[in-house]
Amino acid sequence: MANQSAFLGLILAGFNEYTDAWDKIINSNFESLDRFASDVSTEIANARFSKASLKAFLEVGHNTDGTIKPLEEVAIAQASPYLGRKTSLSERVSQVEKQVWQASLSQGDLLLGLSLRDKISKVISAPSNWLTHSDAKVKIDGSTTNIWFLHEGKPCRVRTLKDATVSGSSGTRYIYVEYQANGVQTKSGSAGVISTDSNGDATYFTESGVDFTNLDVKSGDILRISGLSDDNAKVNGDYVVKTVAPGAVNSRLEIVGKFPVLSLSAITYEVRDPYGVNFGTDSSGSTSGRLYVGTCEFDGTNVSADPAEKNTGDTYISSSWTSVSSSGSDFFSATGLSFDHNLMSDALDVQVQVKASLSATEVEAYSAVKVKWDTKRVWVKSSVPYSSTFYTKYDGTTAGSLVLRVIVTKRG
Repeated sequence: MANQSAFLGLILAGFNEYTDAWDKIINSNFESLDRFASDVSTEIANARFSKASLKAFLEVGHNTDGTIKPLEEVAIAQASPYLGRKTSLSERVSQVEKQVWQASLSQGDLLLGLSLRDKISKVISAPSNWLTHSDAKVKIDGSTTNIWFLHEGKPCRVRTLKDATVSGSSGTRYIYVEYQANGVQTKSGSAGVISTDSNGDATYFTESGVDFTNLDVKSGDILRISGLSDDNAKVNGDYVVKTVAPGAVNSRLEIVGKFPVLSLSAITYEVRDPYGVNFGTDSSGSTSGRLYVGTCEFDGTNVSADPAEKNTGDTYISSSWTSVSSSGSDFFSATGLSFDHNLMSDALDVQVQVKASLSATEVEAYSAVKVKWDTKRVWVKSSVPYSSTFYTKYDGTTAGSLVLRVIVTKRG
């Protein structure tokens, strides 16, 4: 009895079968082949849509090696007039996301991040008593409340207790924070390990014996992996720390996103605070690239008192009206009255305002004063000797006392 082919069911005649009747099985087989060829031809014709051939249709979306061509909008998106060309769209998107993340200043929102910025150098926010001293050290404390600065529009911060030792000869020291374009390293190692979380995603980073919770490593820091080669080179790069979680033996960093491998060990790495600063003192107060935030006096051995904070604005107004009425007053002495403006600039406009008394509401003109200043202090003294009538009031009467205050404004 004849068999049939497995796919088309063609008749396979046996020995001495269909004697004088081969036309029947041949015609049946040809009809089956014809139906199959018709179906294939129809599928091919339908699959090429309006193109003349299936090859022409496939060439629209495929390279000669069979890889898929990028869509036109994808190809356009790969080339940025601002950020250059990237070979993959994911790299382009990641580049833009990095820019947005950096501009948000760890505020979780781009608008909030931008609201912190302008193009000047100043202290944005700081708690009370954030500058202190101990023996020969000056200290800046951002451990409870972060201290944020702008240096020429670039954000930076102190989030821990930092100190700097003062040395050298006695005199004034200028306290600075120094912006670091690459942030500040807070931890490094060479035995990092990548592992998966409970969902099977490679998001955890650990190092045996290291407790990240006891280090200056925080959410929002950058985990930078380097030095890997060959197939593991794809792991090199920067990753944003999402959480710093404690563990029974080792703590772990969880990153935003995923590592490109499920597991890896013996990794060289560092963790960087992207807004960290260097902190120290110098005797010039004018070194480029440093934001000066205060001053202190050094006696050659120790800092003599808590530092004076830099005035964070452009104007200083002495906190209260000062009374002058006796020959013993500093107003009539060689040194004069001293006011700490701490504007860290000597390009200043200085006004001396006077009133007849503390209770008076009118401010009057008084020109018989001498004034001098430096980058942190202004001195005011009388240009005439003390007498019982050294001050002539607006109404023409004389007096032997007055009250004054100083207003100092930075130029430019």
